[in-house]
Amino acid sequence: MSNVRFDFSGQFFLVTGVSSGIGAEVAAELLQAGAVVLGIARHTALAVQRFRSFGERFVPAELDVTDTKAMESALQGFCAAHGRLSGFVHCAGMTELMPLRVWRTEPARQIMEVNLWAGV
Repeated sequence: MSNVRFDFSGQFFLVTGVSSGIGAEVAAELLQAGAVVLGIARHTALAVQRFRSFGERFVPAELDVTDTKAMESALQGFCAAHGRLSGFVHCAGMTELMPLRVWRTEPARQIMEVNLWAGV
């Protein structure tokens, strides 16, 4: 299998969940391809450390993706600085592993909010 690379120079992406997992990998690929990335996570310290070599092309925003006003503010600031948004990759997610018999409504609502509705 070939290692296909894209050139995203001059492109601006918002990626959620950049502190670990798929979000961190997506952000890394976009940055390596030349993009500027607004990286959103509840805790950005690991992402800031991981992506420090990309300098100002990695723009961290520490916030909860279910906070609509904070998301709007981060996006407006990013677009004001860079002129536009080329793409959005929603990788923030959470899970709660527990037996179904003890499952509660509130954790289920929070999981659905983060995994499906955040950023919409």
